[in-house]
Amino acid sequence: MRMPPGRIDLMLVFDGSTDYVSSYGAFDAGKNAAVELVQRMGVGDRVGVVQLPSTLVLGLREITADSTSRLAVITAIRGLTPGGTSGIGADCRRLSRN
Repeated sequence: MRMPPGRIDLMLVFDGSTDYVSSYGAFDAGKNAAVELVQRMGVGDRVGVVQLPSTLVLGLREITADSTSRLAVITAIRGLTPGGTSGIGADCRRLSRN
């Protein structure tokens, strides 16, 4: 898979809530997919990491020719741990009742 030409800005948003992790069990798979995506990003692309509900783990970081910024993003992704609440599930249930 190749990334599209040109520069991209990408915010990776992770739902590590207890509900999501227990219902879908996809937290680690999502982290692994995100790491693979970051490894494929080009020099000049920018990426950041957010964990719901509102934790900015890493602001937009430009991928540079050396490996330091890419490694910082990958380290941030691998360091994510499940827990807490996202509020997404509760909001979806509330909206579906209306």
